[in-house]
Amino acid sequence: MNTLAHVKTKIPLSEIRNFLTQNYEQTTIAKSDSIIRIQTAIEPINILNWLAQQNTEQKVYFSTRDGDFEAGGVGIADIITSRKAIRAEYKDIRYYGGHAFSPYSTQPDWQELGCYRFILPRFEIYRQGKRTYLACHIRNDQNFEGIFEEIQSLRFENIPYPVNIPVTKRRTDNPDETQWIKMFNKVMADIQNNKYRKLVLARQSLYELRTALNPFALFGKLKSLTPECFHFLIQTSAHTTFLGASPERLFKRTGLTIESEAVAGTRPRDDNTIKDQQLSDELIRSVKENHEHDWVVKAIEKILKKHCRSVQSKPRNLVKFSWGQHLVSLFTGELNPGVTDTDLLETLHPTPAVGSYPTDQADGLFKKYEPFDRGWYAAPVGFLGVNHSEFAVAIRSALVKDNKIFVFAGAGIVQGSTAQSEWEEIENKIKIFKQIFGDGIV
Repeated sequence: MNTLAHVKTKIPLSEIRNFLTQNYEQTTIAKSDSIIRIQTAIEPINILNWLAQQNTEQKVYFSTRDGDFEAGGVGIADIITSRKAIRAEYKDIRYYGGHAFSPYSTQPDWQELGCYRFILPRFEIYRQGKRTYLACHIRNDQNFEGIFEEIQSLRFENIPYPVNIPVTKRRTDNPDETQWIKMFNKVMADIQNNKYRKLVLARQSLYELRTALNPFALFGKLKSLTPECFHFLIQTSAHTTFLGASPERLFKRTGLTIESEAVAGTRPRDDNTIKDQQLSDELIRSVKENHEHDWVVKAIEKILKKHCRSVQSKPRNLVKFSWGQHLVSLFTGELNPGVTDTDLLETLHPTPAVGSYPTDQADGLFKKYEPFDRGWYAAPVGFLGVNHSEFAVAIRSALVKDNKIFVFAGAGIVQGSTAQSEWEEIENKIKIFKQIFGDGIV
């Protein structure tokens, strides 16, 4: 990969198009290579505002839970739609995306995202710590005249993203509460007959609005209401966007160092300090919740020990977010040489936190019980890189299709669960979406 410019002096936003054009013209005489990267430091910019105002339909956004990294990308310089590694010389680039929960996802609503999709954006603005950068990616076999037009179409006006949310006509749950109880009873019978120990059953809530929703209006509200989360957005066209705010990391890899975590065991928050502490104490003491957490810990430890020469874990801890609280256990490890991100994605997903225990039964059980296709819900979403990759679990997520918004959440069914308590847990998990859209249940 050729990097034609890596300027450390910040370029004013008004000069970016000129900078890209001047360096882009040099690509015609650059040494032949698959991908050329033009990069420069720029003035600080609101990345979400910038992303929303671009006319290109293909857009991606990802930010980490600690707030140290965020990136927005528009257009496509390259795309990966099958499980393959990034070439080792591409050490400075990131492919953003993810894959479906199941490799057999076929429902029409998910067709634009496909089963596996990572894109290298044509233009990427990212912030690492306090510094902001812009990068442009060009393949030598691409149309140079068309790319020049893309550069000229970039916008850098200080325009806030849209905020208006259309009125909700109705909300429809699939399954509804009656169907949920029947589904729950069948799963509980399996558990009591020792067919498996845990299954996470999910629900799809469809919000139908009076007019089409601009996904950035929803995403902006979601992001402001969930500051402690990973935030992700993948827009494949003007009609299809997958987005969410996830508290859960699947893994982070820096070189050969990997970090992962078990997130299982949940209680809501309460504005009353005393009641909130009671909920925390209840979660910490719960035999059911601790058993559920143990299964996730065992599954992740087993996989990490397979891929790592050493693994360390920290005792479980109670972590409080603005909308809920969870039991969390942390892991770090040193990977064996030759272990790839594809290996990690294939074996860590799905953990029992979103699948089943034992883990090898999950796909068949979802097909048997859930009346909808999960698509990318609860699947890995993030970015692939040579030196650094990071993925969240796409829970607390929604698929936006014009005026239809499909919202997803799940609850772990184990011995001791009740249909009513798990239904209420799912309601709490979509609390932010209810705050934005209302109930509107029919």
